[in-house]
Amino acid sequence: MLFTEHAQDDWAYRSLSRELAPGARLGDSLASWQTPDGLAGIAALDTSGRMIVFLETTGAVPPPVAPREPDAPVPPSPPALPAWPWDLGLGINERYGHEASGKNAMAWIHPLLGIPEIVYDPAVFPFFSPGVQLFFRAHEYGHHIAGHPQQQPWVQQQPWWYQTQFYHQAEFQADAYAAELLAVREPSALDEWATQMLIWNTPANQTHPSNQDRVSNALLSAAGAASAWQAAQATYQAQFAAYQVALQHHEAAYDAYLDDLAEYQSALDSYRAADVWTVQFVGRDHLEPFGERTPRFVGGMISYTTGWGGINVAGLTAGGGLEVVWWAPGMPRWSAADLTALTGLAPVASGLMAYVTPWGGLNVGGLDDHGSVRVAWWAPGQPGWSQAGLTELAQAPPLVGSLDTYTTEWGALNVVGATQTGDLYVIWWTPGTPWTASNLSSLFSGIPDFTGVSTFAEPGGRTNVIARHDDGIHLFWWAPGESSWAIAVPPPPMQLRASSMYDVRGAGDGGTYRSLIGAADRRLHRLLLAHPEAWSMLDLSLEAAWLPISA
Repeated sequence: MLFTEHAQDDWAYRSLSRELAPGARLGDSLASWQTPDGLAGIAALDTSGRMIVFLETTGAVPPPVAPREPDAPVPPSPPALPAWPWDLGLGINERYGHEASGKNAMAWIHPLLGIPEIVYDPAVFPFFSPGVQLFFRAHEYGHHIAGHPQQQPWVQQQPWWYQTQFYHQAEFQADAYAAELLAVREPSALDEWATQMLIWNTPANQTHPSNQDRVSNALLSAAGAASAWQAAQATYQAQFAAYQVALQHHEAAYDAYLDDLAEYQSALDSYRAADVWTVQFVGRDHLEPFGERTPRFVGGMISYTTGWGGINVAGLTAGGGLEVVWWAPGMPRWSAADLTALTGLAPVASGLMAYVTPWGGLNVGGLDDHGSVRVAWWAPGQPGWSQAGLTELAQAPPLVGSLDTYTTEWGALNVVGATQTGDLYVIWWTPGTPWTASNLSSLFSGIPDFTGVSTFAEPGGRTNVIARHDDGIHLFWWAPGESSWAIAVPPPPMQLRASSMYDVRGAGDGGTYRSLIGAADRRLHRLLLAHPEAWSMLDLSLEAAWLPISA
């Protein structure tokens, strides 16, 4: 049975053997693959152990590419008005008080409380016009923002001429701050203050410049601020006009996108409708007519593909022989190779596994009668196949049951399995590290005895090990940057029970989601893990309206 997800959680199934090989009697061994160029296939064994291959003939044709929705133009942001200083949360206390008598207003640090304050003369300040009040208020805030009150104790220790120079400069700075603020936010208040100052026409003294000098300085600062504000407004107007033009272009582009989207959906429907599978009887049509012996596999099979589009299906023959049926682009037919005969590999009893290295090396093997990992391997540039004993190289304990493998983008090779006592081991190698054995079970407490494993790697380097036990599964994972392995366990209602589970496979997107598919209670289920612990379960048998699994 072939389950296919055409869209998110839109599953269907079909019986390829009934459609394409109605007279064939198939066993329960399957192997599937998809090559880098998209050629998908499934290998099955008939009851005599001979291989039948189902190929998706449209697999090498890429699906239609979805059109890209045009990005909407981003409207420009208008220039922001300068904030009123009393809205900045500066913690400055404002009040009327006799301390400001004869000064209109003053900025200081309270000598007893130590807090910044602005004190207004209650005898005169309430009688100023609103614009004059606004300027003086902003002026005193300007003193605090410039830090003048904090400098006051030190200034009072200096000679009189230095004090006069400091006080005059401080007044000019505070006037400039208020003038630049009001030139943008309240120009009429600036005009009221300037007019009033010229009417008073106070001459210079030790603490203040003359009113005429202060007005000249303030208006000069205000002119610069007003000019900059007008330039910012003009720039915004030009940007907004360009945005409106871009918005019109986007509307036209979006209409074209909707047309392209309709064409894409139609092409996608046609692509799915053309999902045609064919059947190939490998021994009968590809091997025996050309004098090659047909392998008679017993037990399971495993498939692996190469970076150049080659397809390989390996299996075990009676007596533990390791053989492979293979095809590569440009070959008119399938061929077969006896890896045991080519390498002298010890008989393989169980745990059939294979992996392809990032540099194109092919590795196939399993466990011998003593639980040692035996591998037949070949790498580009090698004159032929060789064999190796990974258990001895890594000084690992004997393993039992199933094995699985994964490789990483940086060249790490990993073989995973369980010991007779249920400990989960990884036998691994990197370009800078010899073969080593690591006990994952020892990293965690309360770990059950494991009976089988499967693995999957993800883009970005995350690696995952699905360990099966009597009560379900545990998911071990590690990612670059992590100091150690982590573990995720489905809650009991979502566990895949080993009493009826024959395998679990997984995949991940390199980001948030992991998808695990396996059988439980004679039905096919998918577990979805949204990192770190958000599990959900989907009954694919129910979604595809299919009868329960029988084997």
